[in-house]
Amino acid sequence: TELAKSILEIIFGKKLDTKNIIIDAILVTEFRQLLRFQKDIILLYDGLDEYRLSYSEQGLKQIFSCTTSFVCNSIFTLRKEFYDERNTTFNIALEVNQRPTYSYIELREWNDKEILEYISELKSKVKNEKNSYGYLVDFEKLIKQKKYNDVYGDIPKRPLFLKMLCDDIMSGETKIKNISQLYESYLTKKFILDREGSSLPKKINYPSSKKLNRPLSKEGDICSITDYIFELLAKISWEMITIDGIHVLYNESVDEKIVTKLMKLEYDELNSIIELLLNSVLIPFDKRKRREFKAKFAHKSFQEYFLAYYLIFVLFEEEEINITALMLKYSQGTTKFCRYMVEEIDGLQDKIDQIFINLNIEIDNDALLYKLVTLDGHLQKDEQIKQDVKVRKESKEYDFFISHSSRDKIPFVEDLVAELQILGLRIFYDKNSINSSENIVWKINKGFISLKYGTIIIISPNFIRSNWCNEELAISFSLKIDKSKKLIPILLNISDSEMKDRYAILRSIKAIDSTSTHIKSIAQEIFSIREQKEM
Repeated sequence: TELAKSILEIIFGKKLDTKNIIIDAILVTEFRQLLRFQKDIILLYDGLDEYRLSYSEQGLKQIFSCTTSFVCNSIFTLRKEFYDERNTTFNIALEVNQRPTYSYIELREWNDKEILEYISELKSKVKNEKNSYGYLVDFEKLIKQKKYNDVYGDIPKRPLFLKMLCDDIMSGETKIKNISQLYESYLTKKFILDREGSSLPKKINYPSSKKLNRPLSKEGDICSITDYIFELLAKISWEMITIDGIHVLYNESVDEKIVTKLMKLEYDELNSIIELLLNSVLIPFDKRKRREFKAKFAHKSFQEYFLAYYLIFVLFEEEEINITALMLKYSQGTTKFCRYMVEEIDGLQDKIDQIFINLNIEIDNDALLYKLVTLDGHLQKDEQIKQDVKVRKESKEYDFFISHSSRDKIPFVEDLVAELQILGLRIFYDKNSINSSENIVWKINKGFISLKYGTIIIISPNFIRSNWCNEELAISFSLKIDKSKKLIPILLNISDSEMKDRYAILRSIKAIDSTSTHIKSIAQEIFSIREQKEM
């Protein structure tokens, strides 16, 4: 009786009062009788896997037991992965009152023929609407020529997304969208549709405990919630890859413990992985095993999309960009999504080009970074390589590179450089060696490449606090080991023991103390080191 009443309330969009209103009581009684005796009635329960009761054996028993008093057929729609994962639970729950009478139909993605049939049906409905009809004809040609994947990916193969796509095509909206924007739009629309279907009709004044069939503890507007879930899915997609050399392998599933750990550390506004499954395109992977639950994306293209989302929208927002991630080879789908996503962020293309130009190592032509760089970026890189080769072929341009904090320039560094130049030494000093219009990173790189003798390091409290200075120290030490270049530490407002405590790699190197040595003497000592090197 309650089920019959609930169905009628949904049909009429209002609450029925069977206790006080006679007509309501008659309606429910007659409808219940129809369901009990009319075999030609079919009840369709859509989205069983989107109802929280279905995640437990007892819940499934409650759901199925409601239908046992009816002779009409009941159809439950659910994702195959959900059925496979809970196969045993379903078998037990379906044997309510010794009635294991059921079968299932497996729906699959549409093929080109079915897509064309759907478009043909739409064309017949809008044949009098010139623009809409024309847009559909163009789309139909794309399907027949099997070129739609280049423009829309595999969106047309999924009926819900195909409907959304055709709606956009008929309105002309797809003219301004790329495949990345289409995926974002349709995944967001799906989320909105799911949320609308997560509650019973608003006209019905149900108790609050009965309203939500698809619980979501995260609060906020649609944009903030979808951003939150998209970012979580992006990080999950990153956890689902294996790196083999430069190749990225896409794993089919992710362990529950990885997802729950990520949720606990960064996304604790969602209560459980079940809540995430109910509100995203992440679904159960296989039959559930004790302590071995796995999840996967409903389609590989979703996995490719969210991995691209991680690489562009998440990775580039971090303080230190993971350059290694950009030097890997991803699938064609992920790379295509990345290209379009880069266009959506102002200034990101210039940033990517600059990262590529500033790299001191060669990268594979299949690497993501290489594929994202513009033609202009590649041309600038080629020019830089030519310049580097030219520098190597020419005689050494500088005797020493002086590494220092800009806070120590005046007076110490300025005076020291002046004394060294009086002695005839050629010093790479940023103030004198880099013009305001030049690329700083490229010029410093050139300075290190063209060194004849080595590096002078002005170690001070300011130097220690500078990440840039510490990078230069690392390069200088590498040149000492690999190229037998000199590394000359000069202490400024710091003791020898403090230097060695901070930099263990310098413990075996004698430093010059500026507090006990006059600046002219320091310059002379450096000059003598050059003379010894010449000999």
